[in-house]
Amino acid sequence: MCTVNEWKEITIDLTSLKKEGVSFFLNCLKSIPPINDALIVIKESKKTHSSRYAFRPYALAVRLWLEKEAVKIIPKDLRDFLNNSSKHYTAQEWRTSTVLSAITTESLLADLYEEEYHESAPSKATLGMLFELAQKKVDFPENVKQFITMTNQARISAVHRSRFLVSDRAAINALYGAINFIMWYFSEYLKR
Repeated sequence: MCTVNEWKEITIDLTSLKKEGVSFFLNCLKSIPPINDALIVIKESKKTHSSRYAFRPYALAVRLWLEKEAVKIIPKDLRDFLNNSSKHYTAQEWRTSTVLSAITTESLLADLYEEEYHESAPSKATLGMLFELAQKKVDFPENVKQFITMTNQARISAVHRSRFLVSDRAAINALYGAINFIMWYFSEYLKR
């Protein structure tokens, strides 16, 4: 335990989807007397719509969502892939994060293939191939097609040799696509 006098400067970069989130966090800090006396807001940025900043809290939100009891309907292996994808995203390991999101999507497409074709999914089929095969039997809503495509495009950039580094944007697109596809699958597709 350290006293306030032992503290060095601590800088916190805080992002919130709403201004109220930042205000709430700052008020919580200000309610601690030693911190309130030393708290200085260096810069409060304006509202931004850039995905670089807007999606910062997304990986943490995914991990919190995966802890909910209602999400237990999703098989544990898929939850683990998504949880680890979000952890690797937070650790700025974009390639690993992207691949784990793609594995989630590919696994779910294999399940969907097996439900529709009543046979095992082809073992060497890629995410893109499974998606093509599934579309012959499943009438995917346009937004779900976009989610799967988004994840697949990020996967391609992550696993194929390229002169471009895998970016945080590719990793968050893959995670976002995988989460939305899995939510559609377990909330809409299984109801049919």
